[in-house]
Amino acid sequence: MQSYFVKRMSLCCAVVVSLFAHAQSVEELCKEHVSHLGGKAAVEKVRTIKMQQVTPEKVSPTMVYTYYEPGKIYFQRKRSRELTLTTCATLKEAWNHSSYPVSETQGLSTQAKKTLLLQSKFYGPLYDYAVHGDSSDVASVSLGGTVDVDGVPCYALNVVYKSGNKAQVDIAKKDYMIKRIISPIGVLKYGDYRTVSGLKLPYHLESYTRQGSIVLDVFRTDINSTINHQELERPKQ
Repeated sequence: MQSYFVKRMSLCCAVVVSLFAHAQSVEELCKEHVSHLGGKAAVEKVRTIKMQQVTPEKVSPTMVYTYYEPGKIYFQRKRSRELTLTTCATLKEAWNHSSYPVSETQGLSTQAKKTLLLQSKFYGPLYDYAVHGDSSDVASVSLGGTVDVDGVPCYALNVVYKSGNKAQVDIAKKDYMIKRIISPIGVLKYGDYRTVSGLKLPYHLESYTRQGSIVLDVFRTDINSTINHQELERPKQ
């Protein structure tokens, strides 16, 4: 009998040791994420990203044009049958412009500008933390456990930015790509990753914020193309 319990205890200990041996640290998870994203060499070659997206609705679709220059320019124009809404953030200023019910331009706060420029860093907080180290926008990343995102098992990583803002970043266990980000801004979901110029980019996006929700599918991506800088000029009242 004693021999039986000794064997059982040995087996349990072996299982526990095995689980810990296969457990991945935050550093290992971030390293895998960077690798599956395309690697540092591929990411660093991308200076700008221009995307054209559209909502799935066929009756009254919304066309979205987005331009990112990491840390320097965030530009997005949403055009539907009813109105055109433009949001722009540069190192100099941030504003949005609505064409309906009247043409109106509104300046955005310094905090809003920082948030938008943070979003312009298309490679995301995990890459920023793993590759840029102390110069990144991220102060720390910790493992929060596992979660399920639309049927996909994910690691939940808790990100704390140097600004004090926090976010939960969920990456798929299978391919280490970001499936969801939960932050004070709202919830963003990513899917249908495709490789463009060696970099994996999500071609499906779902955004849920206080301002509303929107589902977008990318139909065109341009890497390292330029933007007409007149578009970045704040419209005159």
